[in-house]
Order: sequence, then structure tokens, then C-alpha cells
Amino acid sequence: MAAPVITTSFTADVQNGNPPFDVQFTDTTQITDGFARFWFWEFGDGFSARGIKAKHSYSKNGDYQVALMVFDEFGANSRFTKTITVSLPVSCGMSGTTCALSTATMVIMFLGLAVWWLRRRRKLDSDS
Repeated sequence: MAAPVITTSFTADVQNGNPPFDVQFTDTTQITDGFARFWFWEFGDGFSARGIKAKHSYSKNGDYQVALMVFDEFGANSRFTKTITVSLPVSCGMSGTTCALSTATMVIMFLGLAVWWLRRRRKLDSDS
């Protein structure tokens, strides 16, 4: 009998976002001639879990290498990693608010401000 071949893999319901950032991981490992007995997850931030599924919350900015190690009933194992990216929102500098404006919106706002400034300057010039 040939030794089982383990092809470890998993899915993450999301792979990037802003903290706090919750991710649900699900094992999708394929094993020929056997079945998985044990799952060990490492989340790349010092935390780990066991089980076919795992949920983890990331609270800090960074790229995290998430690893899943799967063991079959004979003790053979395989490891798979995937990167999860956590990014802090960009600060607009106004009391910790975050920028969620598209580039087009910002261009329109800038043009509106420029028109206002030109009108105000004309008015001031005509008053002198």
C-alpha cells in the first residue's frame, strides 16, 4: 500500500482589511487513501488553534503568515501557508477620523475649493 499523499490547503473568508479584523479559516486539504486526524493553525501573531475550522481576530497592522498543519491517521503531515494583510485606516488628521473618499471625490472637492477661493479673491480685489 502506497503512503497517503496530503495536499494541505485552506480558505480564508477575507484576506485583508482594517483592524479589528476577524477571519474565518476553513481546511480544504485533500488526502489520498486516508483521512485527516488533527489540524493545527498558526496565525502569524503568536496565537494558534486546533480544529478543522478556526476563527481569529487581528488587532494590529501587518502581514501575517497563517499556517495550517494537517496530520493523517498514520502521523504523516503537510503544511500550507497564506498571507493575511491587516492595514490601519489612513488618518485624515481630523480627530482620528478615517479617509474613505475616492480619488474622484477628492478631486471634485479640491476643484470646488479652488473655485471658492478664486471667487473670494475676485471679491476682495473688487472691494479694494
